[in-house]
Amino acid sequence: MSTKKTRRDYSPVVAARPLGAHRVWLQFADGLTGELDLRSELWGAIFEPLVDPAYFARLFVDRTLCWPNGADFSPEYLWDRVRFETFGIKPARKYADGFPTSSPPLVRRPHTVRARKPATAPAKKRTSRRRA
Repeated sequence: MSTKKTRRDYSPVVAARPLGAHRVWLQFADGLTGELDLRSELWGAIFEPLVDPAYFARLFVDRTLCWPNGADFSPEYLWDRVRFETFGIKPARKYADGFPTSSPPLVRRPHTVRARKPATAPAKKRTSRRRA
């Protein structure tokens, strides 16, 4: 039996409260709790009003984080972000925006870049030389 969560296995948000400066505390149905800073996610026309901290604080819960203008985040994304930022667990899903966006609390090995092989000049065409 697989322990990997599928889309339907993610827990919905059951409670949330703004902490100021675009930070929010979240609680999910499975008991997971954590804080997220969503400032880096507030781009695009639908999220533009949320840049104002007073409007951001008007959030409410309807199985996920929602705002009066219709903006919301998927519960799967929030669940993965909380697990990543709290425990350093990388999400099983790939996100179009390049998630994860913040560093996990775990120590990471430095990224190594392989050296490219130098480009070689195309071989010269051989001409045959006949001896007379």
